[in-house]
Amino acid sequence: MGCSVAEPASRLPETPHLVNLVNRVSPYGPHQAGLVLPHQPQPQLLMLVYDVRGEPGPLLAALGTTIAALTTGTERHVAGIEPGDLTLTVGIGPRLVSAVDPALPGATALPAFGAHERLADEDTGGDLLVQICASDGLLLPGAAAAVAATLGSAVSERWRQRAFRGPD
Repeated sequence: MGCSVAEPASRLPETPHLVNLVNRVSPYGPHQAGLVLPHQPQPQLLMLVYDVRGEPGPLLAALGTTIAALTTGTERHVAGIEPGDLTLTVGIGPRLVSAVDPALPGATALPAFGAHERLADEDTGGDLLVQICASDGLLLPGAAAAVAATLGSAVSERWRQRAFRGPD
């Protein structure tokens, strides 16, 4: 389950010093960036999954602020790198959803995979997923560092996966 940030793109800071703004994907809009936009999927992916300790509300608000700074090029962990088509998509796990309302969609765990899929327990589950995608692979470690700095001791990393999507 994801959420969107209902803030107009016109509120993005001016960044005249950046050269390539054509591929920018705004973190604001009716859908999370990474779901509908960009139209061309980015080739670089880093998936981070965390277990959350304590109240998730303030943590998610801080994460939203960090995502806005990363995608506009104003976050210090990616200083000097044009964000281009960088997107960070957030997913909330069933434990956090069910804490709000057990009747909500997403409040139950996904069914087990078939017998041909063998995943270790430590490579499944989690409360908070952050999917970082970009065409420029140099952005991924900086974005991950910014996310980790924002979440701090309120989370523990459960698992991560790096991937690359080749041309169609």
